[in-house]
Amino acid sequence: MVLRIFSGNCCEGDIGLTVDAKDVQGKDLHTGDIVLLYHVFDEEAGPIECYGLTAIVSDQYTSFSDGTYRRNPEPPEFYCMGIKTCGFDDPAWRIQIVKKFNDVIDGENWPRYGFSYKTVDESLVRDAEDAA
Repeated sequence: MVLRIFSGNCCEGDIGLTVDAKDVQGKDLHTGDIVLLYHVFDEEAGPIECYGLTAIVSDQYTSFSDGTYRRNPEPPEFYCMGIKTCGFDDPAWRIQIVKKFNDVIDGENWPRYGFSYKTVDESLVRDAEDAA
């Protein structure tokens, strides 16, 4: 069984996948990392507003109401939950790791911030070609 990150009942991907991006301290980002997100209003002044706590996720799966998940056929797109369209290189946003993916545990829940971690029985995961 694989530890995955969720937003509500939606599977946001396996944790520990390497992301081609670094945080403000130069640390490699991975899916499942818990991060602080800063919004920069003025490049000279640096990080001005802490946007909040969030996590690094992906579009690796599509979730269904019957509790199953479909593994998407394309390579996953990685993003910071809450600013998907901005990407990791947008100069208006800064990401700082708070907790690495390998320090989270099964059942860890951050309801105030909209994400949690749990293992999922592999029988609930379908490959793209199995989906109707």
